[in-house]
Amino acid sequence: MRTRFAVAVAGVMVTLNSLCRLAAAALVALETSLSRFAVTAKAVLRLAMGSVTLSALTVHAGVILPDLPVGTQYQLMFMTDETIITTSGVIADYNSFVTTSAVKSPALAGLSAEWRAVASTFDVSANSNALSNGLVFNTAGQQVASPIRSLYSGTSLFAPVNYNQYGDQVAKNMATGSDKFGNKMFFVTQDGGPLGYLTYVQVGNYDGWNNATWLENGSKGGNNAISGRSIYALSSVITVVPEPSTCAMALAGLACGGWQVLKRRCRRSASGISRSLVALLIAACSVIGGTAHAQLTLDMVTVGDPGNTADNMGHGGVAYVFQIAKYETTIDQYAAFMNAVAADDTYGLYDGRMASDLNIAGIERTFSNGRYNYSAIGPAGRNSYNQTAGGRPVTYVSYFDAMRFVNWLSNGQPVGGQESATTENGAYALNGLTSGTVPERNAINPNTGSAPNFFMPVFDEWYKSAFYSAELNGGSGGYWLYAIQSNIQPGTEPGYYGVNYLWGTNYANTSSPYSGEQNYLTDVGQYANSVSYYGTYDQSGSVWEWYDLQLYEGPGNAPTYAGIRGGAWSLGVGDIARTAQETANHAHFGTSSLGFRVVSVPEPSTCAMALAGLACGGYSLFRRRRTR
Repeated sequence: MRTRFAVAVAGVMVTLNSLCRLAAAALVALETSLSRFAVTAKAVLRLAMGSVTLSALTVHAGVILPDLPVGTQYQLMFMTDETIITTSGVIADYNSFVTTSAVKSPALAGLSAEWRAVASTFDVSANSNALSNGLVFNTAGQQVASPIRSLYSGTSLFAPVNYNQYGDQVAKNMATGSDKFGNKMFFVTQDGGPLGYLTYVQVGNYDGWNNATWLENGSKGGNNAISGRSIYALSSVITVVPEPSTCAMALAGLACGGWQVLKRRCRRSASGISRSLVALLIAACSVIGGTAHAQLTLDMVTVGDPGNTADNMGHGGVAYVFQIAKYETTIDQYAAFMNAVAADDTYGLYDGRMASDLNIAGIERTFSNGRYNYSAIGPAGRNSYNQTAGGRPVTYVSYFDAMRFVNWLSNGQPVGGQESATTENGAYALNGLTSGTVPERNAINPNTGSAPNFFMPVFDEWYKSAFYSAELNGGSGGYWLYAIQSNIQPGTEPGYYGVNYLWGTNYANTSSPYSGEQNYLTDVGQYANSVSYYGTYDQSGSVWEWYDLQLYEGPGNAPTYAGIRGGAWSLGVGDIARTAQETANHAHFGTSSLGFRVVSVPEPSTCAMALAGLACGGYSLFRRRRTR
């Protein structure tokens, strides 16, 4: 059997080696032909770049790519020569529009870059849709931005972006829907709103490079229903590479040489060649496929005592046993989720402020090998308690983003695009929805044929897990004022019974007033002594947490909002208490102090559910009583 395997593999090696030889020969022939017809090739190249045209065609200035060292990464930016009516509120429509504009230019089409609109809708901000933190050039070869003075720094540009995809200088006001930092014009002003706003859209001024008016001009655009506007387009990251013929020949030589080595090994040992092939395939997949995805394991705690009594406000009574995440969803977990399903980020799971807002940073997004990749950034700010970004709670996540995370969990954490089997259905039927009516829980996951095993918490689930204790009131049960089994205002020190919240004007992890360069998040569970009766952390303070307001209020009563609860690092003691006023937020809008955690609700009819309830109820009799 081993001999037959070796012979078969050797045959494959011979075939592949022959293909390598043919490829190398073809490259040599191509190089010879290009040398022989150098003058013709240069003329054709100049024609493709737009610097030479026939008399019947429009004459273009020609795209000038920046002259940069090999290995340098940069982005290109231009103003679309075409216009579009900006009544759509779907950012994908504008990304498609600028891509179509870009590929009309042979020079840009040859780059094989991805193109995004530097524009904001009600759902997506420009700084999230068209990510940029590095070198940016216009199509005239002029530097526009740098890592120090980025597109979204709110300051002037190095040069105006007043060139179209053909390298022609043009003069237009641009539809941006954005403020000078690339954020969506969420609260519509007299100067215009985001793209999709049916009256006026915010515009940028093409020659405003000496200030921020290139993105946010002082005047509004024309009526969106009748006035077409141009759009700024930004490429994905482009890497300067060596001359293609040299690079290709070098790769061909390495490939053929490598196969010769493998071929010789094959003659010696079938198992050896098997290991070599596996190693080669793993290496190739790591280059081609982007970031690998490992299954997440969530720490969940069981919330027992089914049928507990609600508090005097009617809150917290839950008739069934369920599980809730021990911690808020972390930056590492959310980055892993995006690496699995957001290679092109169809529905905007990433918000650029996850990296740019130093108060909560964050997650970095890069583009390589034809896809987006996501990773936790290094420590930001002067946070002496927190040395890693990955263990902090993720923020700038909308309720729709959180539901997509839950769908992904319910579908078994698959890898792929944002579609029905990954993020668009499961626990919630989203199917492309990024705003509007908040869907209710699915009774059956259409992808598995059974009940979903993860959800966003409803109000009473969240409330009970935070404040209820079966030991209070002589064992009859009751509710603490804070989610750390205490009725006394907590401090802010992690070593004691503290909470990450604003004490007067001082922030918890600095004991000093606000700084725009300080990271105010702490690792989940860092306040080790501050735990609820059921074992959850940070339900008072840290970040607000989304919950399902629609089910709490009743189906249809709050269709475009979701509830938020728990207070945050930026808020005072009144917001972290059980008695805090009920609060809701636009479901499509994330903030720097808003995150989430998930729940798991087994099917209530199972025998296991009944046994779990009995076990949890019995266990509570033996818990150490804790009163302070």
